Amino acid sequence: MLTGDFLDSVLADNLDPEFALVGPNWETQTLAEAYQGDLQIHDAGSGQNKALWTFDNLQPGKPYSLFAFWVPQADAATDAQYIVRDGGQIEATIQVDQRNGPTELQSRELGVFTVDSGQLTVELSDAANGRVIADMAAAILAGDPLPTDQIDNGDAAYVQSGDGWLTTAEPDAYGGDLAVHLPGSGENSATWTFEGLQPGDRYGVFTTWVRQNYFANNVPYTVSDGAALNTTVRVNQRHAPNDLTLDGHAWESLGIFELQTDALSVEISDDANGLAAADAVRLIRLGSVLTLDAPAEVTVGQDIELSAELFDPKGEAVSQVAFYRDTDRNGLLDPELDELLGIDADSKDGFSWTFSMQKSLEVDGGNGPHGDYAYTFFAESQTAQSAIDSAAADVQYIGAEPLPFVGPIMMMGG
Repeated sequence: MLTGDFLDSVLADNLDPEFALVGPNWETQTLAEAYQGDLQIHDAGSGQNKALWTFDNLQPGKPYSLFAFWVPQADAATDAQYIVRDGGQIEATIQVDQRNGPTELQSRELGVFTVDSGQLTVELSDAANGRVIADMAAAILAGDPLPTDQIDNGDAAYVQSGDGWLTTAEPDAYGGDLAVHLPGSGENSATWTFEGLQPGDRYGVFTTWVRQNYFANNVPYTVSDGAALNTTVRVNQRHAPNDLTLDGHAWESLGIFELQTDALSVEISDDANGLAAADAVRLIRLGSVLTLDAPAEVTVGQDIELSAELFDPKGEAVSQVAFYRDTDRNGLLDPELDELLGIDADSKDGFSWTFSMQKSLEVDGGNGPHGDYAYTFFAESQTAQSAIDSAAADVQYIGAEPLPFVGPIMMMGG
């Protein structure tokens, strides 16, 4: 349930090369809610059967947030254990309940880890009290900007209805306070309303509060877009939120939702068995980021393999990727001016393109890059309606004679 600038991030699905299974009897399940439509699952065992996600070529000395993703199932484990290793050294063991939650793609931040070896490994074994679910994991360079939107209690887009709401100072709350209401019949509510959103996009919806033993364990949060979407999730506010940490606060996921309108509202009411707390709600847009992978160095005459990956739970936001050459070397993509190299419209094997050095020589009238020359590649993801996000990677050519101007390459997802 993340999005943002993932130039230094890695996503690993259960069928990607970064993913491996150890031991027999892993079952592949086809499930629409799973990342790219499937996941792996295994019965409870002794810990000999494992799922491994390996993230290589990370930046030593840099902090990375690790996330695990799954779709909850009724017979899943409530104590599934993820082990995080830096190289071969165990850094942490995190226990996760894979049973509870709406039947949506769920995520859990496993923690932030500073890499020493350049490699982080996430391991999930069958040593659990139920079936363990292996879908996707992600390593996100900590500090990457996240295009998010949040509304705190007291903001203009937050509205209380009915009587009896009390705003109380709380140093650990988002913004330093939160609103509470005694249990009731549901007639008193608080609503956070987000406007100017993109119909057809998916958003991760999160909320935060400061846990108290006298808060309700069944606070109803209703997520609605004013059309078909109208989902209620019951939240235990006696426990602290634990799905995501941003801005120094822990956040709980209410699920991933695809909008049919340009607005989304989140409402809680006093229909609960204890005090209901209203603090902040945050949206994170999904399916808006394309990662771009290219070799750091190539020799003159060597083709460049470009690979783009979309961070999207269902893989539907981007239908094709167009690869461009920045003919004026200004570092900006202009489809009307820049050369279109080709389009990959088959997302089943990922979006990729081979930039042919021979074609470059022909286009440049026989004058390809000479000397140590840097090419720049860009990725821009698009839905059918509009561009969403961009990424970049540099490729250094090694060897040969100096040449005046040759343009970089751009890539656009569309």
